[in-house]
Amino acid sequence: MILLVAMTLSLSALAPAVNADSGTEAEFLSKINATRAAEGLGALQLDDALRSHARSHTDDMVATGQIFHSTEADLTTAAGTGWSGIAENVGKGKSPTSLHDAFMASPAHRMNTLGDYNYVGIGTDTSGGYLYVTVVFVGRDDGIASDTSGYNTFADSESKGSVGVVDISTGEWNLLDLAGNTTHFFYGTPGDLPFVGDWDCDGDETPGLYRQSDGFVYLRNSNLQGVANISFFVGDPADVPLAGDFDGDGCDTISIYRPSESRIYVINDLGVNGEGLGQADFSYIFGNPGDNPFVGDFDNDLVDEVGLHRESTGLVYFRNTHTQGNADSQFIFGDPGDKIVAAEWARRGAPGPETVGLFRPSTGNIFLRYTNSQGNANETLTYGVATALPVAGDFGVLTGGDTPPQPG
Repeated sequence: MILLVAMTLSLSALAPAVNADSGTEAEFLSKINATRAAEGLGALQLDDALRSHARSHTDDMVATGQIFHSTEADLTTAAGTGWSGIAENVGKGKSPTSLHDAFMASPAHRMNTLGDYNYVGIGTDTSGGYLYVTVVFVGRDDGIASDTSGYNTFADSESKGSVGVVDISTGEWNLLDLAGNTTHFFYGTPGDLPFVGDWDCDGDETPGLYRQSDGFVYLRNSNLQGVANISFFVGDPADVPLAGDFDGDGCDTISIYRPSESRIYVINDLGVNGEGLGQADFSYIFGNPGDNPFVGDFDNDLVDEVGLHRESTGLVYFRNTHTQGNADSQFIFGDPGDKIVAAEWARRGAPGPETVGLFRPSTGNIFLRYTNSQGNANETLTYGVATALPVAGDFGVLTGGDTPPQPG
């Protein structure tokens, strides 16, 4: 078993922790630097302060029976002054080899390992036959190249900036965490339009459905199979749902885009069970008929905005305010027929703008771009089926362990 994710263990089931010797930590360092060398990157230098923090944090994980990340305050204290970037990987497995291989198979952990850092601290601990590890990466401007621009890339199981696909022909949801694990469940009926949002303001984005035939919305507060926790109706038949935090209060709500009018109706409250949502707080016209809407915080102001995607040409455009006018940004990305989403791919949940991703139903590929600009994908995944639509966001801790969807 290999865990790169946060989980809770029974404290009574834990064997006493035994500090691994420095040889285990040296083996991790050797594997990291060999992998970096194979990619043409410089070796990381061991830092005593980072190692001390990593060892202490790993001991804390074993003592509490959980896999979790250091606080940002503790990491910046350990990094000292003059740092330009910090990242952290944590995990649990049987050996340095199995853990390192699992890190490299996970896009976010791999990005940390191969990032623009020049110092590292590694701490290991063993308990109950398993090896726990904390790896802290730091870039410092001391003559060794480092240009991460202050990224805090904490790769974890909370699936920040992650993706999923929903088969709208069956109502099957498949959510992918950053360690590459799939959580599968059924929710909804064929033809419902899927999306995710933080309906209960707890920081986790969970399923929502919009039934275009009658305008009903069905929301759940967990990423598990079950019935809706909240349901209400909004809009007219054929409206398109928009899920986001449109007023910056930390809670997501449902707004709508009316294709027949090219008009966005913003609503900053959720409905009451079984009742109508009422009038919009405001509305404005944006875009051309036939373009498909999507939501993201494109300017990192903690307020979600609305963008539009022209599937016939790959044109993406958006405004940074909820006002009528010309696009603040536009570019071409992807092929005709691709389906668009947005999330914090580059920083995986740390502060930063949300950028575009595409799902290609014909191949089951997902293409993620780390900036809102024209260019090739920075990350490509194979995940999904031809009858699926993509969802993206911060899913929280997922159960994992399910078989991923297979294209074809």
